[in-house]
Amino acid sequence: MSKILKISIVAALSGFLFGFDTIVISGADKQLQDLWNTSDLFHGTFIMSMALWGTVLGSIFASYPLFLKTISVSLICDLRIERILLDIRSEILSSIFEIKSSPTLLSFQSSLALHCFTNEYIYSTTLDEDQALKKLENEIIKQFSLGKQP
Repeated sequence: MSKILKISIVAALSGFLFGFDTIVISGADKQLQDLWNTSDLFHGTFIMSMALWGTVLGSIFASYPLFLKTISVSLICDLRIERILLDIRSEILSSIFEIKSSPTLLSFQSSLALHCFTNEYIYSTTLDEDQALKKLENEIIKQFSLGKQP
């Protein structure tokens, strides 16, 4: 099967699923608004547009190399994005010994590290992060003392 055909099939299925999501959400529109007691403005902008926001975020991360380059070399002045990246950094640090290493993850971690360096003024660490970092440092020292690549 050619690459063009595969891309066409994925695009067609994506369009179908997006349309299906839109129909399902639209069918539950009034019930969701009544259930959650939301205003028309909040309901229309946030709840009803959630499938669209998912599409937007998916397209951002689909161009993964561009995203990695952007966070590694640019100042990102949106505090909401900074908060997300801060949470991601914290999660990676707290579970670093459980995560399977991969070239993709290493590339992401490198970009995130460069981003943290570029935007260091905005980051602070929690006590849990400090402890996780100390544990990681000790493991790296241990691996080097054994002549291994950490």
